[in-house]
Amino acid sequence: MTSPARRRAVRRARGGAPLVAVALMLAACGGGSPVSVADPQRTLPAPAADRTAAPAERPDPQSLLSRPAMVSSPFAVTDTSAYERAGSHRLMEHPYGRGDGGVVEVHATELAAGPHESQVARSRLIVRGRVVEIGRPYFNSDDGGFWHSSFYPDDPVLRASATLIYRDVVFDVDEVLATKLSDVAVGTRLRFATAGGAVRVELNEEGARRMERPPGSLVWTWPHDFDLAVGEEAVVLINKVPIGGRYNGRYGERSTLRAGKYSKYTLKDGLAYNAWHEMPELKPIPEADLRGIVREHFGRRPHGPEPPDRSVNW
Repeated sequence: MTSPARRRAVRRARGGAPLVAVALMLAACGGGSPVSVADPQRTLPAPAADRTAAPAERPDPQSLLSRPAMVSSPFAVTDTSAYERAGSHRLMEHPYGRGDGGVVEVHATELAAGPHESQVARSRLIVRGRVVEIGRPYFNSDDGGFWHSSFYPDDPVLRASATLIYRDVVFDVDEVLATKLSDVAVGTRLRFATAGGAVRVELNEEGARRMERPPGSLVWTWPHDFDLAVGEEAVVLINKVPIGGRYNGRYGERSTLRAGKYSKYTLKDGLAYNAWHEMPELKPIPEADLRGIVREHFGRRPHGPEPPDRSVNW
């Protein structure tokens, strides 16, 4: 038989669960307008000495390890296993050598940088935090495998589409500068995409014939928007955009969080450095000025989402 003390403990545990659930629901559904500019007094993290929370767990490996290293198609095999062997710590790493085959260098259409104000204007989320994990590169397709417009001569839309490479970044949010997304707050573990990477592709005879190349290996590359490293702290400007590609056997678009070109800032010695700070329009500015631009923009346009950034579909 169960002792009276144990029965009381069970009743207390059963009775407490609904209260916890209600508290969690209230926290998730907190009030406020659709657009909010974060109060620095509320969002700045506590000093390191005051942090008593348990260290963050490793993320569910939905970036590097969840995507298969080898993806086969009727025309080619996509191989990103080199990233596992090398350890994936930077966006701009390139783990391939001469023995991996010829390199196909693909360049994106250059986007106009514009001043700092224009970078803030195209964002729906601006956060400061730290990189936790960087995923393996993948193509804009259902399984992340390689495809090429020449494989589908009867599909005019795919024929005009680009074979893009992306990498996912897992990012812990320490401060929310501004947001139009209701599910992001301090402590959120974000996952967003950014363009760029290098992938080894093994063409079979049919794939090589359609691409008018000899069969064998090639390394397909796409320029990076910026660099990030595991453990690095940065301010990232993020939008929610449609990424076009080959999905469900035809051209389609999938909406995702993406940090595009010119979207990374580093804070150092009171200055905000854009990743492309060598460009005159993006020269370093005081951190206070960057925060002022954020407040001005999000205060001036307090309602409604930004239009999608179509520049991802070159």
